[in-house]
Amino acid sequence: MRFGPFMTVVAIVGALFGLGFLIAPAWVGGFYGEAMAPGEVLIARYLGAALLAIAWIVWSSRGANSAETLHSVLVANAAMQGIAAVIALHGVWTGGINALGWSSVVIHILFCAGFAYFASGKRYTVT
Repeated sequence: MRFGPFMTVVAIVGALFGLGFLIAPAWVGGFYGEAMAPGEVLIARYLGAALLAIAWIVWSSRGANSAETLHSVLVANAAMQGIAAVIALHGVWTGGINALGWSSVVIHILFCAGFAYFASGKRYTVT
């Protein structure tokens, strides 16, 4: 996949999950077999806000005019997606989330690989 479409897909997926956790965290958590207490709903909303911010950064980086800045965004996102994959994998293995959690593991691994691929060489155009 080329750089622009990859960044667009990541931004859209991040924004959708971000909006879901921000607006209806208990409903989204229910898909993963979670019944959220009020404190967990609050933390899920913080997660939603963070995901929206990350989606905005990724979306905005599609046309970055600084190679250093864009490289930093790519490396930071690769690290974040890798860590999130480990967290999701732990959640599935320990029964913290149901089998739908495997979809999160796969999404995080694919996004981590994509960010690492683009960060590992000049595979993008700085405008």
